[in-house]
Amino acid sequence: MYSNSYENIRMMFWDGTEKDDKGKTIVYNFDKVGIEHSVWRALRDYTARTENKKEGDSSASADKMIKAIPEFIKELILYFERGVPYALQSEYDNWHHQMCDLFISEITKSKIRSEVKYGKAQKIVNMSMKTVYCLNGADQKAKEGYFKFCHMPLDSITLNWFRDYVAEDWFNVEKKRDQRIKISLEGGPLPKWSSLTFVAAEDFKSYCEKISQYNKNNPYDYMFIVTMISEYFKQETNPYYDLTPFEAEFYIWPETQYEMAADALIKQNLLKNLQSNVGVSVNNAHIKSLNKTIASMLLDISRYY
Repeated sequence: MYSNSYENIRMMFWDGTEKDDKGKTIVYNFDKVGIEHSVWRALRDYTARTENKKEGDSSASADKMIKAIPEFIKELILYFERGVPYALQSEYDNWHHQMCDLFISEITKSKIRSEVKYGKAQKIVNMSMKTVYCLNGADQKAKEGYFKFCHMPLDSITLNWFRDYVAEDWFNVEKKRDQRIKISLEGGPLPKWSSLTFVAAEDFKSYCEKISQYNKNNPYDYMFIVTMISEYFKQETNPYYDLTPFEAEFYIWPETQYEMAADALIKQNLLKNLQSNVGVSVNNAHIKSLNKTIASMLLDISRYY
């Protein structure tokens, strides 16, 4: 059972403090300074590896980029200054899309980047919200529901989780058993989070009817994955049932990171031996169980650092 306590969720990511050059602790509060710093932290992860770069783009940094997005920061602050949070998921989704477009527009106009893909923009918006959530005093906004409809940030880690726990075994429950459409990413690579596109959100049933159209030449779009995750979280059988997708990601990201590390460790050390034993696979149930144990241990160790 995963805790839905604000403090427990927050501490899985950031405690809202940092050390300055002299070792003094700086506390970031839920205010304009804290929100701008949250965006800066999100921008630190921004890279141009999957984007077309113009000459000189490689010198861009979080310090430079944050100066190029004043309207983005202004709109983020205004989101929390409105009297009440959005009452519907669709309202937040529309705002989120506008914020992605605004980020793309401002960065493009600044000429820091020649091209900004939607997959990059969604991560900046989502990581900004995740970091704002951790600011000192943001717990009140959490209680009021300002983070209720926030999206899970999508990157290589969360897409691995999506593949293993959502996409692989998901199906359209409205159809009869022999008519269910299996959604699987087996047989092909994970979609690149940085290259995700945007297609206007539809209801889940409409998405299911289009599942067969998704392939390497017509990749999964951002809102399709967000909608799939939302449907997954409506199931009482999912282990994060008391959490929103946004809250659950605080647990999912480190857990999946260590699962991937444990998997790599097991395969690196055992693969040669397993290959010499006919019929034995690194994917057998016992090894998968060991993987979970190692991942849990790595996660526990990380909490002492």
